[in-house]
Amino acid sequence: MLDHSSRPASNPARIAEDIADLVEALRRQTEHGPARLAADLQRLHGVTVAQATVHSGQGAHRAGRPVRGGTRIHPRPHSGRP
Repeated sequence: MLDHSSRPASNPARIAEDIADLVEALRRQTEHGPARLAADLQRLHGVTVAQATVHSGQGAHRAGRPVRGGTRIHPRPHSGRP
């Protein structure tokens, strides 16, 4: 018996790459959230995408983008005994 990956070979429900690129371009231009981006896609391009799909698709493109709010320089003080 041979080991094999449990990862699926394909994902037919995945958002199309051209739509993902369109979402990313709109997000960079407007900095709107998923709900507004989904509405803009429908209004401007006639593409109907659920806001949850827009939100989940942002993760791949956001990989190189710094997180809003920056990073914490000083750790939170410990509330317990030293």
